[in-house]
Amino acid sequence: MPRTALHLRGRILALLFIGVVLFGSVNAWVFRSVMLRSLRSSLTAQGQALVELVADQSESLLLHRDRFGLDRMLDSYRSRYAEAFYIVVYDGNGGIAASTFRDGVPAFLASPRPAGPPFRFKSKDTYFQDFQAPILHGSLGMVRLGLSENAIRSRAAFGESAIQGMVLLFLLAGVGGSFLIAQDVHRDALRLSSAVSAFRMDGPVPALPVQRRDEIGLVARAVQDMMSRLKDLQQENLALLARFRDADRMSSVGLIAAGLAHDINNPLSGLMASLDRLSRKPEDAARLTAYLPPMKEAARHIQGVLQRLLEFVRHTRYEEVPVDLKDAAQKARMLVEHSLPAGVGLNLQVPDGLPAVFFDPAGLLQIFVNILINAADAMDQREGWIDLRVSEESGRVTIAVQDTGIGMPPEALARAFDPLFTTKPPGRGTGLGLAIARQMMRDHGGDIELASTPGVGTCVTLRFRALEV
Repeated sequence: MPRTALHLRGRILALLFIGVVLFGSVNAWVFRSVMLRSLRSSLTAQGQALVELVADQSESLLLHRDRFGLDRMLDSYRSRYAEAFYIVVYDGNGGIAASTFRDGVPAFLASPRPAGPPFRFKSKDTYFQDFQAPILHGSLGMVRLGLSENAIRSRAAFGESAIQGMVLLFLLAGVGGSFLIAQDVHRDALRLSSAVSAFRMDGPVPALPVQRRDEIGLVARAVQDMMSRLKDLQQENLALLARFRDADRMSSVGLIAAGLAHDINNPLSGLMASLDRLSRKPEDAARLTAYLPPMKEAARHIQGVLQRLLEFVRHTRYEEVPVDLKDAAQKARMLVEHSLPAGVGLNLQVPDGLPAVFFDPAGLLQIFVNILINAADAMDQREGWIDLRVSEESGRVTIAVQDTGIGMPPEALARAFDPLFTTKPPGRGTGLGLAIARQMMRDHGGDIELASTPGVGTCVTLRFRALEV
């Protein structure tokens, strides 16, 4: 089961949505990372400067053992710098001289940490940077300062939200604009598709309802040019087919005429002999009465044979009329039965009461004659039979022409309907009979099939469109 293709507008909107979402997500992540890194670097520089300032101011207070002054200084810094989460001053022995904690210093701040750069840690969903600076080169003690990253993280989150908001606005604007563009393209594509679907080879080239100067307009004009060229090619093909039909018909006339010569010559000889006898005694009424009926019968026979031949040769355009298949088969038999090799019988099995078919009478006669002549040639000087059977089922009329000839190998069977392909010796066939028969059958809403077995015979099946009542 084929997959259902997504409409063009759906693909455009989906690609736009995916592209904007990916682009916005990547940009928001990059912005947040760069901004955090920048703010964190700024916070590190601020913390390092602040801890060194506290260390410098604590030096004189420690020398004077001014504990009250230390507390006041720490409170002042704590109130001025909101990011300063804690400040702890250690004396020269590592003991706590002062701190911003009133309920006791946490265990991880109970003593100075080893010398080193600031480090980051997390406590209760909050990230901190811990700084340390010596007082009087460490002889009087150390200072530890903790700055919270909440503020910089809030600013980074706000910036990220602003980026996402801009991405959302861009997405909405892009979706709206893309929808309008896709809708416009979709509408013109439907118009173009409808115009192409309405195109018929036997009608005028439709004017395409797409007046654009962009790529869609180029496609529309190319399609219109293509339909014009197809129509021209169709006219050329019809003219070429008509010439092929004439060539094939005239080629078959020679084969038919050889068989008809004997059939016409016999009644014509009798007619001439009767006229000769009557001319000797024109006043003999008894002789006139005896000779006139066979003379009339001979003349009618000759007239019928020539009429069938004229119908076969006559060049006319297709004229679909109800055709009696039994009458058409009998006319074809009259044209080809004298061309059959000795020992080959032609059986017509055409039941009465068959529905008529819509077909061109001369064209149908040409198809029958071509198939029967091919069957006769396939006998290849052997005895056998050619059977023409007509059947009808569910309003569909089928004709099967079966012979007991030499059959066709698979490679020849595969090319049997190719124009100008023939297995007959030079001068015996044009290679157009089956190709023209198939084209005429399809032109009249029918079809033709070919089955063959080497050494057994060939069966040609014609399926017609039944006459609709």
